[in-house]
Amino acid sequence: MLSEGGVRGLSFSAINGKSYGIRWHFLISHEIDVLEGWIQHKVFMRGVKRLRHHPARKIPVSWSLLLLTINSLDLSSFRHLVIAAGLILGWYFGTRISELINFRLCSIVLYDAHGAVLSLMNPHLVELAVEVDLRFGVTKTDQQGEGAVRSHHCTRQVLCCVRALAAMLVARVSAGAMMNPDAPLFLFFDGSDTSVTDDRLDRAVVARTLKAGAAVAGIPAARVSCHSLRSGGATAMLRAGKSYEDVRCFYRWRSDVARIYLRSVRGAMHDVSALMASGAGMAAVMLAGN
Repeated sequence: MLSEGGVRGLSFSAINGKSYGIRWHFLISHEIDVLEGWIQHKVFMRGVKRLRHHPARKIPVSWSLLLLTINSLDLSSFRHLVIAAGLILGWYFGTRISELINFRLCSIVLYDAHGAVLSLMNPHLVELAVEVDLRFGVTKTDQQGEGAVRSHHCTRQVLCCVRALAAMLVARVSAGAMMNPDAPLFLFFDGSDTSVTDDRLDRAVVARTLKAGAAVAGIPAARVSCHSLRSGGATAMLRAGKSYEDVRCFYRWRSDVARIYLRSVRGAMHDVSALMASGAGMAAVMLAGN
């Protein structure tokens, strides 16, 4: 029913859900149970598990890997400016790649220090913008179709999503590219032959850029994917001191599936190791035994 190639790249849970959907469609529309009940469905899923290959788990894009990747780009190039802004925004907001490449200019709102909305045509955006709102449309975890709005603030550092967006927009206006609200947010506007063919940021460009950065860092390219931005940003927020519930809410996870995206990072146990070695908090604790 499914070849090895047919299931490669799909998670076990995704296939499980889709097979249930197919089964119920035939039950409701044709009164045919294609899997003949729960037991047959279970047997089917065991077969899928045998057919699936088991690739190495993808790693998150850490702060240092993102910085290395951004620094490897030529930010004097309009094309690279767009790529950098896309990667940084995707990391900060934990966007899925399907969301990232489909944002429009109307998806963002920039504010100045007084909370006033800035025009995206303002030539002084880089100096004035201190906060950005990113508006999400309906996503796969948004069952009620409510959408969502998330915000980040300007840090004035290299990896600052507000400044990256502002710099891209200022360059876009100066190049005379289209600025209507429904235009793609990450539009390539440098006029090069490559950008005429691929006129906006897409999955292939994001993956290729991340894998190139990983290669420079000595990380196998196969261990990094577009989704590494999402897990990397979430891990960075958790390490920055936000609670698990805050991270789960910000990144729009409706269930504890978020836990598989949050990883331990190098250096995370430095303080813990020192405290354990000193016996901190253990002075009044007696050894337990049978």
